[in-house]
Amino acid sequence: IARSLGDCLRNLEKENIINHNFILLYGNGTLLTSEKLNSLFYIHKENIRQDKSCIMTLVYLQLNSNHFEHSSYTDDQHVFVLRDNNTHRVYDYSNEYLDKYQILLDLFKQPNITTEI
Repeated sequence: IARSLGDCLRNLEKENIINHNFILLYGNGTLLTSEKLNSLFYIHKENIRQDKSCIMTLVYLQLNSNHFEHSSYTDDQHVFVLRDNNTHRVYDYSNEYLDKYQILLDLFKQPNITTEI
């Protein structure tokens, strides 16, 4: 049973349904970056080289304050990310707006753990 997107992707790879790199776009389908997609593949391949268990690379774009905010662009404006500051590995993620977040205390024993809201 897949409990996360990562589990689901690992199962698809194990069954040889996915056996190569691909880009999965989430949201309204608008790519809000001038970055070339090749550079995203390069970043992902570097992540794989450094961590063989890496199966996906998340890309977030923070809009500057002058950007015209269309509601479909800011659907995920309440994003909580718990990640390692050095490796950028994501330990927890939520796009729900909550007054409180439950975080395993063991994660804060690790150096370089940061939260971003």
